[in-house]
Amino acid sequence: MKNNPKSSKSSKLTVLMLDDHLASEKMLQVPKKMLLYWRHYTFAIIGIFLFLGISIAWCTSRLLSLHEDKELLRKKLEYAKEKNKTPNMEEVRSKMEKLESKLEGVTSYLRERGVKNNGLEGGKGGESFELTLENVDEVLDSYGFYIDNIHHDLVGIPLGFPVKGVMTSGFGVRKNPFSGSGYEVHTGVDLKANKGDKVRSPANGKVVFAGWKGGYGNCVIIQHTHGYETLYGHLSKIEVKSGKQVKVGETIGLVGSTGRSTGAHLHYEISKQGKRLNAATFLKNN
Repeated sequence: MKNNPKSSKSSKLTVLMLDDHLASEKMLQVPKKMLLYWRHYTFAIIGIFLFLGISIAWCTSRLLSLHEDKELLRKKLEYAKEKNKTPNMEEVRSKMEKLESKLEGVTSYLRERGVKNNGLEGGKGGESFELTLENVDEVLDSYGFYIDNIHHDLVGIPLGFPVKGVMTSGFGVRKNPFSGSGYEVHTGVDLKANKGDKVRSPANGKVVFAGWKGGYGNCVIIQHTHGYETLYGHLSKIEVKSGKQVKVGETIGLVGSTGRSTGAHLHYEISKQGKRLNAATFLKNN
């Protein structure tokens, strides 16, 4: 059988399709080039989809990066504005007035307790920094917190005179007041006052003893904060009972001359953590 030259040169390929029973047939003509180059078309389509996917992913990543840069620049701008903010002097003045009022309250308390300072000022110096509303607030708030707490602590520390009088005998070694010869250790200070004068607690505290105590005569002992304890001897009358909570300035007894005493006065002692201190240093600050 001879090949048909005309059919060999045909650009199309005829495909005969039969059903299972060979009852019907269909003929389909497909261009030969399509069969030869179908792989190329498939790879081209896959390449296009890959390119589009990579492009979309890159654009999304870039948009996220730009958004993060924008947010970072916004925060830097806000920080710069806050950094360069100038102090509102009206606000500063108001805070200074409140601070001065608190200081005056502490000063008044110390004045009532009979504590004074010498009013001397030393040299001034140190590092400085630019005044801004931010650091002004920080400094004033710090001082305000300090003043509030120091006032709270002061009412628990025995400061000032427990009775209106003058010191006639100090802390430490002294001549024997009864024989006039020899020496003895005086564990407190003697404050001369009139019999019956009120003796007041110089700080908040709790009465841990109220009664007769040997050479102290009628005696009251008060326990304060920070380990302080005060003792009041030779009272003519005790006005408090053991276990009572007393406030600063509250009357705890009356001046007398009970026990080992040469006359009306108050024997006053201060100790901390069980160790006796010179009470004179708590009467006034020189």
